[in-house]
Amino acid sequence: MTSNISIGSPAPSINVQHWLRGDPLSNFQLGKIYILDFFSTCGYCGPVLSHLAQVQEEFSDMGVELIGVAANEEAETANEALAQVDKWVTKWLPNTKIRIGFDHSGEMAKHWLLASLSFHLPQAFIVGRDGSIAFIGDPDMPVLQTLAEYKGEQG
Repeated sequence: MTSNISIGSPAPSINVQHWLRGDPLSNFQLGKIYILDFFSTCGYCGPVLSHLAQVQEEFSDMGVELIGVAANEEAETANEALAQVDKWVTKWLPNTKIRIGFDHSGEMAKHWLLASLSFHLPQAFIVGRDGSIAFIGDPDMPVLQTLAEYKGEQG
């Protein structure tokens, strides 16, 4: 059974079957801030992920790193789903420097989305410097507010 996660919970591990962009990452590094964005190849997810890539650049001096995870992608086979996601990422993030993972097995979705009772995409999580969940929700303005709070703690 999957345990529930909420604000303050330790972040579950990263478990994707394939990395489309960036170096593989299996664990969060303490001292860094991660924005983990679960997305699908829907029309709404593209602009959101592009915006989050800009947020990563804006807050990179604080050690912020964005990780996009393609979840719940529907296709006949895993290879077809992977090709769909790769084509979509190339369209929306042609020169991306962010990590993009592909969760075809649904393991990450189970340990993150279902465990947090999140049922729609896109869905963002912020993992704080201590490795715990600092934010769960729609990857819009609250993400910026949470990062601004971290920036205030530094200065």
